Amino acid sequence: MTTPDAVPIGGPRFPAEPARLYREMRREHGAVVPVLLDGDVPAWLVLGNRELHQATGDPVLFSRDSELWNQGEHIPDDWPLLPMIGRRQPSVLHTVGERHWQRATMASNAPEAVAPFELRRHAERFADELIDALCTTDEADLVAQYAMLLPVRVLARLHGFSDEDGPGLVTALNDMIDGRERALAGQAHLATSWGS
Repeated sequence: MTTPDAVPIGGPRFPAEPARLYREMRREHGAVVPVLLDGDVPAWLVLGNRELHQATGDPVLFSRDSELWNQGEHIPDDWPLLPMIGRRQPSVLHTVGERHWQRATMASNAPEAVAPFELRRHAERFADELIDALCTTDEADLVAQYAMLLPVRVLARLHGFSDEDGPGLVTALNDMIDGRERALAGQAHLATSWGS
């Protein structure tokens, strides 16, 4: 059920002026805002730190299991936000209980298997490449052209992907997270890359 004052967070305004939109939502609604996702799907956006801590720290009341979402049956298979919301996906983001604990432990322990000097070597090399690329332009978006790229490039390399495959994986992951028209293609690219 949609509330009459739900704020649409898709469309051109959100990417153009997100800080202003967040300020308006907080002023008008407080820490928890009724929103409309792409396709007019109703949801709640948590803006308050205390409320976010409660929502992410109470897996019983706020389950990660997206199958429990009351809007799930209304979501089409080609919805661009589906990769991040989840539907029967084998992801640590969408599992609960013992299965979630096993996957989260495996993911958090994985970097310990990498020698620190190797991690540092890859991080420095990719950081240098990205900074060199930034230096060739008059303007730069440090988040999009550096911060979003560096960790994924390093992780892709540590997981055995070639340097040539790294940028494609980064693009696919960012497309998937972005939740726009390329989200499903990004998810498919990641799934086929990891499966091969």
